[in-house]
Formats: sequence, C-alpha cells, structure tokens
Amino acid sequence: MNGLLLEGISDTVLRQINDPRIRAVTFTAVDVTPDLRLARVYFSVLDPLRQREEASEGLDSAKGLIKRSLAPRLSLRYMPDLEFIYDASIQRADQIDKLLKSLEDPGS
Repeated sequence: MNGLLLEGISDTVLRQINDPRIRAVTFTAVDVTPDLRLARVYFSVLDPLRQREEASEGLDSAKGLIKRSLAPRLSLRYMPDLEFIYDASIQRADQIDKLLKSLEDPGS
C-alpha cells in the first residue's frame, strides 16, 4: 500500500498540479497506519530554508485533488487522509557528510 500511494501521489503532483510552490518537491516515503485511515507522506525540497514552508502549504492546498485522483486507482473503502511531513533525513545526511569530510586528515 505504501508503494502504491507513493507512486500515485508523485504521479498526480507531477501531472495534474501546477502549483509553483510544489515544483521542487520530492516524495521520499509513505507510511500508512494499520487501519488505513491516515497516510503520512514524507517529502523533501532542494532548498529547505526557502522552500520547506511554502511546499508544505502547497501540498496541504492540493490535498483534496490528490485524494480525488488516487481514490479510483486504489479501490479502497476509505481513502486515507494525507498528512504531509517534511523529511529532514537528506539534510541530516548532508550535514554528517560535511562533518566527516572536515575530520578527514588532509595528508591522506
């Protein structure tokens, strides 16, 4: 289910939504609750300092359209509510990488 939702959400945003606030959004994961009532959709952006908040607002604004587009594809009794959550793991990995590079011995 998680993979189907991730693919469907990505496809819907790419093909049907023209909101400039979410052009730079990449969806990283979906986690559906066991009762299928809530899907937590994780996303990242290229420039978190400038784009994170507006991307979140754009996704919340497009939530209804995304759900309507996904419902016929999934054939579920209830379409899960979508909760968009910023995924900071890419940013944290970049910070760790920079830290490790700064610790490397310049003579090696």
